[in-house]
Amino acid sequence: MMLSMVLIMMYNLADSIWVAGLGPDALAAIGFITPLFMVLIGLGHV
Repeated sequence: MMLSMVLIMMYNLADSIWVAGLGPDALAAIGFITPLFMVLIGLGHV
């Protein structure tokens, strides 16, 4: 489970780097959604 979470965080980091090129609004949206996404993934692993 920890490996899965590390891989998801690496994916989110790569996604954030790419989205940063789209502008600050897109990057803010990623920053807002990432914690919600992590909660959903965490609940799915239970």
